[in-house]
Formats: sequence, structure tokens, C-alpha cells
Amino acid sequence: MGHLASAILAAALGAALSCGAAASILGPNPFSIVDSTAGCEDPSLAGCALATASGVVPADLYQREGPFETDEYPGFDRVVVTRGVTLLAEAEVSDGFLERVADTLESMLPQFLASDPERQEAVIRAMFRHKAVVPIVSGYWEAVPHHLEDSWSSVAQDHTVCDGLMEGVPGQALEVVEHLLHALTEVGLKSVFPRVWGTSGNTPLALATETAIRQGWYNVEHCAGLSAEAEAERRRGMAKEFAYWFTTTVWDLQDRLGPLNEDEWVLRSRPELLRLMPDFFASFQTSAAQVLQPPNVTVLATFGTSRDGALPELGEGLTFGPGEALGARAPTFV
Repeated sequence: MGHLASAILAAALGAALSCGAAASILGPNPFSIVDSTAGCEDPSLAGCALATASGVVPADLYQREGPFETDEYPGFDRVVVTRGVTLLAEAEVSDGFLERVADTLESMLPQFLASDPERQEAVIRAMFRHKAVVPIVSGYWEAVPHHLEDSWSSVAQDHTVCDGLMEGVPGQALEVVEHLLHALTEVGLKSVFPRVWGTSGNTPLALATETAIRQGWYNVEHCAGLSAEAEAERRRGMAKEFAYWFTTTVWDLQDRLGPLNEDEWVLRSRPELLRLMPDFFASFQTSAAQVLQPPNVTVLATFGTSRDGALPELGEGLTFGPGEALGARAPTFV
């Protein structure tokens, strides 16, 4: 893990472990989000996610803003804001890469294709309120200048920062999807579908994660470094990564674009996943599938994969029926 990743992880853990008991941000309707004030409003959103809901929500949830220059985030000079996420780019990152990441996110939250538009809007609104941010750097995280450490320790205290992206590094197609999904699951889906996507207790996500580990389908050695005192963070980190693997497998992205030799996740195809984990697939269908769509594979192809150019034909889409919308791996801010 690089210096910047370590700084963000430390800040996120500090915020998580300082949270006490607090009221939920959910209103009487479990799928509605209400304004909240200071404090840890929802313990389930601890970790990389900002627990308070202090961000400004625009009138038009679907309008893209940027790229435009900013001095609000030291070390990052341009931003694009779309679907509740602020994408931050350092000086060496191209506008083209920044905009293609935005295109990918918008294809995952399309304005007119959601089975449940109201809940999709609630997901986007939650992302804005919890100030979701995805930093983008040029080259590998390990080479990021040290001066960004202090900046991002500060930013992570007041923003949701679950992961970052790298331009100019091979095999980034699924990295882009993964790190966008981390923000979506850690904030949007947890807020709107807490009974499914919460990581504590016996939620379908928590139970499915444990089942996959127990059956040997999901290798969680990437979480082994967290101490016993951070057990809640360890569980959350395992569930966050499981959610990425499960979702991209349901979308057929692992089968078509994923690394050929992957030891973290065994279930590579959609049919195999549906046969072995039907219960969580049913939960997925009644929650995430109502608001998310598979990303645009044509845009993903431009990021490259870990398969040495073994991409699907660009004319091929990831098409499912109504209601079924459902590499080299960068360091993860567990």
C-alpha cells in the first residue's frame, strides 16, 4: 500500500473508531433519506464513508459539472461532479481520462433506465450528502508525492474517500468499476437499502460474505493486516470487496474482462454464481438491480484489461432483461 493509501486508511479508521452510538439518517420510510446534523448519524456508514450528511444536494441530480479548475483540494486542480461523486484529478491526469470515468459512472446510474427511479435518486442524493470523492492520479499510487499525504488525511476527515484511480497504468477497466462501486455500496446502497447492504449483523450482504469465505470462493487475505481492535473495519472491508466481486460477476464483467489468474475470487461466471449463491442474488435483484445498470463496455474497453488485449467486441453490450440490471489491482483503502 502506498503512502497516500496509508494516509487515507488511517484517517478513515480514526473516524470510524471515534464514532459513538447515534441516530440513523434514515427516516420513517426505510428508503427515504432525510437531512441530518453533526455527529455519527449512522454507525453503518463508518469507515471510509463519512457518517454525517452535510453535503449540498443540487436541484438537478443528473447534471454533470466540469471538468473545471479548483483550489479546494490541495494537490488536485480539476474536478468533475456527477451522480453524487466528485472526481478529483491531479495536474498530470488528462481531461479525457477524467471524463471517461465520469461516463462510466453515469452509465451505471442512467437517468431513464432504472427500475426504481425514486430509489436511484435517493442513492445519488446520499452520495452528495455524504460528500463522496474519488481521487485520480497519474501513475502508480506508490509514486504519488509525499506532500499529498497530509492533504488527504485532512480531506478524508470531511469526505467519503473509499478508493482512488490511476491513469497510465495497465489493466484499469475493472479498477474503474471497482472503485466507483466501492463508493456506491459504502454510501448509496447502504443508505437506501440498509437491511440488505449493511455490513453489521445478519444482513444478506454480511451473511453472503461469510458464506463465500467459508466455502472457499472468496480469499480474504487482503484484510489479514487489520488488528482485532479493528474487527468491525475488517468485516466492512471484506464485505466491500465481496460486493464488488459479486456485482461484477452478475454483470458478466469478470467472465469477459477480469484477470485470468485471480486467487481472491473463484466464481467467475454468472451462471455459476447464480447456482451457488441464489439467496444473495435474490436480495441483489430487489435492491441494487433496481437502481444500477452494468457500465458501458465500450467505454471500459478504453481503459484496458489485464488480459493482454483480450477485449470483447466493442459492439457487444451487457444486456439483461427488465429488472435484471441487475488486472493488476490498485491498493485498496480498506
